[in-house]
Amino acid sequence: MDLVLIVRAGELEGRGFMIAQGDQRTIGRAPECDIRLPDQGVSRRHCTVENGGNALHVVDLDSANGTEINGRLVYEGSLSPGDRLQLGPTVLECYAPPEGVRETERAEVLDLQCPKCKETLYTTWDWVERPSGGHDIVCVCEHCGHRWLREEPPP
Repeated sequence: MDLVLIVRAGELEGRGFMIAQGDQRTIGRAPECDIRLPDQGVSRRHCTVENGGNALHVVDLDSANGTEINGRLVYEGSLSPGDRLQLGPTVLECYAPPEGVRETERAEVLDLQCPKCKETLYTTWDWVERPSGGHDIVCVCEHCGHRWLREEPPP
């Protein structure tokens, strides 16, 4: 299953990064990293995460400040939905979105309020090009499955 890392603390708080099953991503400050975190306490190449299906396999790349899973310093470990990964001052939470909500490779997850059920939950969204030009954002509520379009990007 696809998994998402949601930034819970740090400069990119609220951003989410989808990691498809079988994919491996490098996290760090360097421009060549797949997931770039601008916090100074994050090493240029801090760690790798690989989606094995039900969990993310995390390997520290000899980072200066270490890699923590649920508050425990690790060189290598497993991150399941609900677990927290800390890289310097940045805290990311592993999340499993509902099946079928990913619209494209650029999908991200944010906390938004659903206009139908009024719940504020993780909501998957992505840019969708309009035939007439411009973009809309399609959002999918995890709670009720409602889909809606937004003309403005989420905060």
